[in-house]
Amino acid sequence: MPIYVFAFATVVEVAQYFDIVKLFGMEENKFISVVIGRTFSFGDLICYAAGCVVFFAVDYVIKNLLLTTN
Repeated sequence: MPIYVFAFATVVEVAQYFDIVKLFGMEENKFISVVIGRTFSFGDLICYAAGCVVFFAVDYVIKNLLLTTN
């Protein structure tokens, strides 16, 4: 699941990089501008990746350490 979330976030960030809202002529639509976003940030990609790593770590701990110790 975290890989899919990261892939989706990366697609959104790439769309922001190319300013897809303006490309499709929807810059007047405030809702679309907020939902998709208008500014690319490499820092966002780093944060998404860090969140996915944390999720993997917590998932590993829960599945392998907490559930297998009886």
